[in-house]
Amino acid sequence: MTVPASGNFITELDKNLSAVGYSNRSQFIRDALIEKMARAGVEIPKELALAPDRSGKGGPAPKLLKIPATTNSNVKAEAEARIASAKRIIRIRSKSHPK
Repeated sequence: MTVPASGNFITELDKNLSAVGYSNRSQFIRDALIEKMARAGVEIPKELALAPDRSGKGGPAPKLLKIPATTNSNVKAEAEARIASAKRIIRIRSKSHPK
């Protein structure tokens, strides 16, 4: 999926990813899309919301979300709230879409 954006926007995004608890742009964009869809009342099944399996695809495995210890408390609290919200959304979707 290609998302056109100015170089300045991408530079600012990349510069601030770790401050909001993300290790790469893909994780951030995936979570932003899921959050936006949830706010619009659109449910995305848990298995579709997860990062794709990269086994055998080369490159490093995706890193788990970590909030840097040096992050200021407001940003850290906001990131933790987003994580908790995403977990609740996934739990709710799992219950409404059993395997």
